[in-house]
Amino acid sequence: MIKIKREIGPTKILLIYLMLVLLIGSLLLKLPICNKQPIKNIDSFFVATSATCVTGLTTIVPAEQFTVIGQIVLLTLIQIGGIGFMTLISIVLIIIGKKLNLSDKLIIKESLNQDSFKGLATLIKKICIYTFILEIVGACLLSIRFIPNFGLGKGIWFSIFHSISAFCNAGFDLFGSTSISQYSEDWIVCLTIMSLIIIGGLGFTVWDDVIENIKNKKRIHQLTLHTKLVLFITSILLISGTIFIFILECNNVQTLRNDSIRS
Repeated sequence: MIKIKREIGPTKILLIYLMLVLLIGSLLLKLPICNKQPIKNIDSFFVATSATCVTGLTTIVPAEQFTVIGQIVLLTLIQIGGIGFMTLISIVLIIIGKKLNLSDKLIIKESLNQDSFKGLATLIKKICIYTFILEIVGACLLSIRFIPNFGLGKGIWFSIFHSISAFCNAGFDLFGSTSISQYSEDWIVCLTIMSLIIIGGLGFTVWDDVIENIKNKKRIHQLTLHTKLVLFITSILLISGTIFIFILECNNVQTLRNDSIRS
């Protein structure tokens, strides 16, 4: 197996793994136990692809199509896509105490876009810790609104689903055709989801660099060039995008004109 991995190469192996995840995911989403009504093959494959590649596009309405089991499968695909298949496999191997072999390290290094093997296992552990802490915090904040609105069980599930979906930049929701527009004036929901999207979009290496910088009490200029570029460009895009949309839509009665800035 190791010899085969070396001959094929890490990039091709990643592609093969991705196709396997898409195939298995689409087959699971096709199962009757995952659906409230029959689903076409093309729809199940499209949704599995969109969830794994975290695009947010869908040919069906998840809340109307999938049962709770189907929603769990969908969320699993989202998490795999957001954190990375090989990262999840690595986390499992580390938990059970198995050491990563050279071929596994090559694939993981490629998937995480790292230049060397140095600190790879430590980075994987940090990714795991950061991801689940942030997703749990996001779910707790969302539960402040969702539990009173949907009850304890459904409220917790909605909080977990939308926290992970936002953090992974997946764009999927369980609110049906109205999506999350019903919470457009809810600061807790909006700020939580926006924060998760931004933090998740920055990437693992940026978090690690920022956190290590804060721990070691270093100055901003000591951040890596990659981190500086990501933070700068993200800030520019968010600020300019907000201003641009506001200017274009402030007089549009179907979007912002009837909304109060203070609301």
